[in-house]
Amino acid sequence: MKDEYAGAVNEAAGRIRARVPGDLIGKFRQICGITKDDFISCTPRSCGEVCAVDGSNVMLL
Repeated sequence: MKDEYAGAVNEAAGRIRARVPGDLIGKFRQICGITKDDFISCTPRSCGEVCAVDGSNVMLL
């Protein structure tokens, strides 16, 4: 079961890599004009919020 899941994850990741251009970040930056200065760094800490992720999104996390 563990090997089947790992195989499915590797296959999905491979399919994503095959479709996404290697210079995606550069294209995104060029089209949107976003730079690293547009982001605010976050400090990890406990926020007390309760979150849930359904099974279909677990692999993405």
